[in-house]
Amino acid sequence: MGYMRGGTILRIDLSSGSVVREPTANYERLWIGARGLNARILYTETGPEVDPLDPANVLMLSLGPFTGTMVPGSGRVEVAAKSPVNGIQGMGNMGGYWGPELKYAGYDSVVIKGKAKRPVYIAIQNDEVEIKDATHLWGMDTYQIQDAIRQELGDPEVEVVCIGPAGERMIPYASIHNRLGNAAGRTGMGCVMGSKNLKAIAVRGTKGVAIAEPDRFFELCLEALQVQKPQLGMAKTIDLADNDPPSWGLTLGNYEATEWEKQKELKDGHKPFWENHKNRQGEGITGCFNCQVRCMDYYELPEWGPLVASCNLYASTTWVMKDPDMKSWYGFVSKCQRQGIDSTSVSRMIAWAMELYEQGKITQKDTDGIRLTWGDQGAISQMVDKIIKKEGFGEVLASNPAEAAQKIGDDIEEALQIKGLPLGGTNVMNFRARTIGAVVNPRGGDEYRARVGSFDNLGSGKDAGMTGMSNPDSWEAKTAMAIIDAALEKKKQAGEEPVIGQFDYEARGALAALGQKISTVSDTLGQCKWNTIFLNIGVSIEFQTSALSAGEGRKTTIEELLDAAARISCQERAYAVREGMTKDADTLPKKLINYSMTGTYPDDQVTPEGLEKMKTEYYQAMGWDVKTGIPTLATLRALNLEDVASDLIKQGKLNSEEK
Repeated sequence: MGYMRGGTILRIDLSSGSVVREPTANYERLWIGARGLNARILYTETGPEVDPLDPANVLMLSLGPFTGTMVPGSGRVEVAAKSPVNGIQGMGNMGGYWGPELKYAGYDSVVIKGKAKRPVYIAIQNDEVEIKDATHLWGMDTYQIQDAIRQELGDPEVEVVCIGPAGERMIPYASIHNRLGNAAGRTGMGCVMGSKNLKAIAVRGTKGVAIAEPDRFFELCLEALQVQKPQLGMAKTIDLADNDPPSWGLTLGNYEATEWEKQKELKDGHKPFWENHKNRQGEGITGCFNCQVRCMDYYELPEWGPLVASCNLYASTTWVMKDPDMKSWYGFVSKCQRQGIDSTSVSRMIAWAMELYEQGKITQKDTDGIRLTWGDQGAISQMVDKIIKKEGFGEVLASNPAEAAQKIGDDIEEALQIKGLPLGGTNVMNFRARTIGAVVNPRGGDEYRARVGSFDNLGSGKDAGMTGMSNPDSWEAKTAMAIIDAALEKKKQAGEEPVIGQFDYEARGALAALGQKISTVSDTLGQCKWNTIFLNIGVSIEFQTSALSAGEGRKTTIEELLDAAARISCQERAYAVREGMTKDADTLPKKLINYSMTGTYPDDQVTPEGLEKMKTEYYQAMGWDVKTGIPTLATLRALNLEDVASDLIKQGKLNSEEK
């Protein structure tokens, strides 16, 4: 076991039953951990010939050096496989307590191949690894299975990741879950797990984590916790769906408006309902391992049982499907969590069907007699059940957007999506920085892997203030302001007014590149982005480098972490390119180009020219070819990715000589 790591990658082949151990040290220098490990292993071990549901697809659950330590928000697990939703690298990131438990057992990653002949689960207790029969557990929901495995193993402290019936039926949007409210969602990792006949992975570890300079590390982590405290209120999402019009954050239905006549029914969002139904332990909030942000709201409704919710879950039935009823929202989210399916994707697919129904493009004959009218609580509940069972019209909606549209008819436009992944309820048009973040996001469908975050509404230079930054003295703030100032100077030299507003395109591509690298660093280290500058909760990359240096006992610089982030981003991009993705995939849905919604700002409209301008700037900042969106040969070589360059050249995706 090395400093800050379990020291071992656990490789399990479910077809043969083999269990092999590999030193994590083979990947540490270039890939650090977590997201880096996943990107590298997926690229080298799953080629274009591998279908997402083939036994040869690799499912990885990986940790970073921070996972399981005193670093704030260090409970993260990065999950990856070839995605059944869009065929590129599927990515999910979940919190809870499973990740730290895996590290305490001595492992930094579990890499799973093959397919078991019958349902199984994996039981890990330190050095002991077993593949156990799960036939009697198949069909259980994600709450039931965790209790059942703990009871079967005779240890209440066992941590479990699992799938529900949606994963067993290999629905593309199935998620992997642990505890309450923690899930690796969006890209179908639960579907891949189900395709392997793998119901769960249970872990119990007692080895701990070694720190090179424990006193210094302890001191740094305590300082970080103190820095966070004044900003903790910024992470609360329980009033997300309130948004007095015009909404800056949410969209109604399929992006038809940012205001809603029923908005008054959501006054103060979900907060009053939570106050009446919150779990009475503590304040009715909870969080993941070693996290004082505690962004998760804990409910208890007798007819549905417990529910933990935060962030995007609040927009699902409310704004996206136009249903302001809180019990209906609770039932929808609870059912999705228990059945193990991504509520964001499901709500978008149902909203798409509701719009088609309203337009007369589908009828009750198509929808199994269900009147798919906006906000119909019974229709929503019935359709979720049909999706989970892949029954009737539910089988259509239990497909990715392209396949679902094809099943209905040739003239049907797909559900709103980016790179094949359905959009959530967050407005990706209200800031240009958010727009470009969503467009270039490596997994598609949202902006959270390339989100500019704190730079969303960055003003025109220092005099305009930094309305999105709580810490203007941080490295992130200074670097972002340098990008803005350079763009302002360029405008000044061109004789233009040196002003950049939230709807302008200047500097946004470069900020998106910065945002992607910052997010990648956190995902790779194993720290929750909500504990960082990503959401203004105080912890900067300066802390991350200091903590990693003290933890490993060797000096790490900001430049080294950014180089690693650039390498990982290039590896992820190369995977997508090898799978056939082109620059054209970096775009908004056709509907959202040159488009304005009711209630929005007049300048919200994204033009094709403006979008291309931001993409070009982003590619330049990342060292990618502006004509193709592919990392250049020089960039790949500089990042020690010679083998990737050779692979892309062999496939005709990259020129063998720079031009």
